[in-house]
Amino acid sequence: MSHQEREPTKEIPGPEEEKELRQKVCESREEILRFKRLNALTGIPRSTLYDLMRDGRFPRPISLGGGRTVGWLSSEVDQWIADQAEASRRTA
Repeated sequence: MSHQEREPTKEIPGPEEEKELRQKVCESREEILRFKRLNALTGIPRSTLYDLMRDGRFPRPISLGGGRTVGWLSSEVDQWIADQAEASRRTA
């Protein structure tokens, strides 16, 4: 896919979206996936995942405190995997 054919990048969430995300995590006690587990689930290399995130085609990580420590919400990753499976079956 060429640069011009890429889907538009999703906007950075605003304060209201961030608040909803925090509430979702607190209510569900959702699992936070670090990269090693994320890679095991998807089989996608780090550079490709970050390209997909940049293009708005993969869930963005959440910050786990100061520095560069991040993780992904398991529900968002699970939904992405389900969406990929559905899309691949439609085109097959």
